[in-house]
Amino acid sequence: KLVEFVKMEHFRLIIISYYDDLIREIDIKTEELLANENIGNHDKDEINQNRTEWIMRLQQMRDQNLLYFEQNIDLRILTNQNEISNYILFENEFLIFPHYPSFLKENALLILNFNKNAKSWIKKNRGLKYASQIEILNRMGYFNQHNQMFYIYPLNKNTLEYCIRKKFSYQLFSSRPENNLEFSDENYKELNLYRVLLGSIGDPMSNQCILIKLENFQILDLSKCGIKIINKFAFKDLFNLKSLYLNNNEIGILEENTFKDLKILNVLNLSCNCLRILDVKMLNGLSNLEKLYLSSNKFLCLQSITFRNLDKVLFLEFTDCNLRTLKPNIFIGMYNLSHLDVSNNLISFIQKDTFKHIYNLKKINFSNNSLIKIDEKKILINDTISINNFNDAKKLEHLNLGWNKLVEFGEKAFYDMKNLRYLSLRSNNIEKIDKTLFDDLINLETLDLSFNSLRVIEENTFLFLHKLKNLYMSINKFESIENNYFDGLECLENLSISNCQIDKIDPESFKNLDSLKKLDLSNNPFEKEYIDKIIFNHHVDLTPFHCDIDQID
Repeated sequence: KLVEFVKMEHFRLIIISYYDDLIREIDIKTEELLANENIGNHDKDEINQNRTEWIMRLQQMRDQNLLYFEQNIDLRILTNQNEISNYILFENEFLIFPHYPSFLKENALLILNFNKNAKSWIKKNRGLKYASQIEILNRMGYFNQHNQMFYIYPLNKNTLEYCIRKKFSYQLFSSRPENNLEFSDENYKELNLYRVLLGSIGDPMSNQCILIKLENFQILDLSKCGIKIINKFAFKDLFNLKSLYLNNNEIGILEENTFKDLKILNVLNLSCNCLRILDVKMLNGLSNLEKLYLSSNKFLCLQSITFRNLDKVLFLEFTDCNLRTLKPNIFIGMYNLSHLDVSNNLISFIQKDTFKHIYNLKKINFSNNSLIKIDEKKILINDTISINNFNDAKKLEHLNLGWNKLVEFGEKAFYDMKNLRYLSLRSNNIEKIDKTLFDDLINLETLDLSFNSLRVIEENTFLFLHKLKNLYMSINKFESIENNYFDGLECLENLSISNCQIDKIDPESFKNLDSLKKLDLSNNPFEKEYIDKIIFNHHVDLTPFHCDIDQID
């Protein structure tokens, strides 16, 4: 016990000596400035006031260090005095690099934001390879009000002293801003690391590591840091974190309970990594998550009930993940999900009950997949999506099925989707539409059927689309426009049927389109006589009509 006491006392003295040296430097610098004969009394008062404030902050920080050391330090996990000193002095206030981080090359760029006003220090060195310094500064807004910059070296044991000296010297002649550089934990709200090459998060014995111990962080951006491994204790005790950005790294696996302490996290971005598996236990603790980004990973598949505990999530995105199917009940528990984006995958069919119990879903983006058929029946074969899967999505307003391989639909494919306002079926292989297909879409405002193989529209196909404002049917194989094509579209404002094969137009085709404002019939082979005979009940903007002058003279 005596040996342990002596050891503890030794490091207590290190802490006290460390801050005493900093305070002594501030005193010396202050006295040097006060000795300047050109400084007036008002400036001297300001300098002394700044000195008092800085010393008070350092004393508070020293006391916090001592308290943390006495209550939490476990000397047994550290191997030498140097590591212990760094652990004591920096763990609770700064990032840890136990030694100079060799992985941070001389031509790497380091940008740090430590507070809500994005006070920044930029480590500048020769040969910046990512972008010129001025481009980065202009893009990210890192000039302060005096157009000055602060440079620091990669985070090591000298960083804190350097920042104190630079910031203190700068503050001596300036009025005290509302947000001075603070070192106490409660003043750190945001940290943004940009292109800092890190090997892992959470392993205090690794040279290629950062250890986050600032408990009041609300925003933490670790994107584009080359992170491959996240220790399951990396985010321990970050109870106030609201946004966490881990996108554009090389993370291959998440351990169970990695995020268990992030009870109020709202945003989690894991896009552009190397994740192949996502299990429900990997997402434990995210009880208040509202936005989850998983795009551009390498998932083999997503298991059922993966998102079971994420009942507060409103927005879910996993585009470009090479997914071939969605398992039944995969979204079970996500009762508040309103926006779902699964575009740019290889999904050829959706199994029954995939969307069961998602009552608040308003927007689905299913574009750029491999769907072939939408049927009103239960799924019996592959390459078929049953619209029954959407039956629980009574609030669905936006459905994008564009850029798939759809050929046909069953009669009740969109049954009871009365709240739908936007439907895109563009860029498929649709050849025919049943005249009852859209009967339940009574609130639809935009319908996109362009880039398909349609040759004819059956009579009364749009009869119940009384609120439709925009209808796009360009780049199809229509050869004629009949007078009953657009019955029921009294609110239609924009109609595009360009780049088809239309050589015949019934004169009364557009007669009952009382709200029509723009009509595009460009790049069709019809003759002048059809233009002369077209009947409109009101003025229609001919600018987007795209007719040649000799056709309408």
